[in-house]
Amino acid sequence: MSVFDSVIIFAEVLFLALASRLRKGSVFLYDLLFWFLTSALVICLSVYIDLLQSRTQLLLLLAKSSVNGSSNALIAEVLTTYLPFIRRLKIKKRTKKIPLQQILVHLSISGLVLPFVCFMIMTGICY
Repeated sequence: MSVFDSVIIFAEVLFLALASRLRKGSVFLYDLLFWFLTSALVICLSVYIDLLQSRTQLLLLLAKSSVNGSSNALIAEVLTTYLPFIRRLKIKKRTKKIPLQQILVHLSISGLVLPFVCFMIMTGICY
């Protein structure tokens, strides 16, 4: 694991922990916000400092990390929302119904992201 990946994973976990602790909301949306802010910051610093010789290399590194992090956050949110034994581990005793809108959003995003991640894995294995 490269130093960039280690630092960015630590920052992502820290950001998600703080964001979900301060405000209730979707872990996936907080993760997307993190990757948007991080990517914008890294691209601006790269342009200003001229870190890499190839902008394509930087965009590929950011895209790989952001898709991986966002898909992991989506899987975590789906598991904590729909699996009953994980929902029982939470301290709150009352049962809360899952809104249909949230189910549809999870299905549509999962339908887009998971085949893309599978494609990335298959092309990474082949090449």
